[in-house]
Amino acid sequence: MASMLFLLCQTQGQVIVQIAAYETPVSISYFEGLDGVNSYTDQNDIRHYYIGGFSSAEEAEPVVQQVIAAGYPNARVENLSSFKDCGCYLPDSFTPKTITNLKKLKSIFFDFDKAFLRGESEVQLSILAEILHEQPSYFTEIRAHTDSKGSLEYNRELSHSRAASVRKYLSSKGISLDRIRTSTSGEEEPIAKNELEGKDTQEGRQLNRRVELLVIDETGEVLNDLVEKIFVPDHLKY
Repeated sequence: MASMLFLLCQTQGQVIVQIAAYETPVSISYFEGLDGVNSYTDQNDIRHYYIGGFSSAEEAEPVVQQVIAAGYPNARVENLSSFKDCGCYLPDSFTPKTITNLKKLKSIFFDFDKAFLRGESEVQLSILAEILHEQPSYFTEIRAHTDSKGSLEYNRELSHSRAASVRKYLSSKGISLDRIRTSTSGEEEPIAKNELEGKDTQEGRQLNRRVELLVIDETGEVLNDLVEKIFVPDHLKY
């Protein structure tokens, strides 16, 4: 369970409208025509989709009718106080601060002197796009780097091209460019040694040919819990 989730009992007294529940999670964009959809995962790993919270069942009932009319006949009111001892989890105060059931996002890597995206990179960027779709107040920062082969000027341009590839892919997934910040450092911020005892370190150079992916909330906080830290072997660390 993601560390940004809080015990349901912290939100006692609120009411939600449950739309649907699925064993296989779907994107929030699946619920076309419904605004304010959020999700939580219960103790059985079932993903629940809801709108809330409301102060009373009476306040929530018109929304139930709207959801049913939108094609979700099982929509119903759920009073959270009845869940006090169930062990379920929900986002704190129903603010859009929680991503559930997503694998941790990983930064991406590039072939030597290339800026095209590998297949595994597209997988990671698709996860990032899903996070941004589910949390419209979030944005991303992409930090592009190279290894040390080539001139400083060439590598700055190469890191710019790598950042541009990422921006283009995210844009193709419907992410607005104003939610994508970029920084390009060329070879100047390595995380691993490019050489050891005068010889190239292929592993170190590969680690440096990277774009780091950051997810940032509306307050400007970097959500480190969502992104897996790049592992650098001890013998390649600075």
